[in-house]
Amino acid sequence: MPSDAFYFKDFKKDLLSVEFSSSNKKDTIPQYKWKLLNESKKVLEYLCKKATTKAHRGGIEQSIVAWDTEEIPVNDGPHEYSLLLGFILELEGKKCFALNLIN
Repeated sequence: MPSDAFYFKDFKKDLLSVEFSSSNKKDTIPQYKWKLLNESKKVLEYLCKKATTKAHRGGIEQSIVAWDTEEIPVNDGPHEYSLLLGFILELEGKKCFALNLIN
């Protein structure tokens, strides 16, 4: 994704808007089926729990790992990822990205 992308989520309307400097896109918020795992780690000072899901990027299905903390009581995260128990601080995708929001 370009660095000039802004993601806006309206959970009441189930609407995801992605705005770029050159164009805008609106879609529904993806409803990923997260599987919570019995694994945890610290991301900076926050205790995070591991969750996995499958996502389609560029027509390819891939596994996504999210590290989610309930210490930030907001059910959201980067890009289109959300709807876990708290805030997603770190995402890992096998082929497309690794993102840590805190660093």
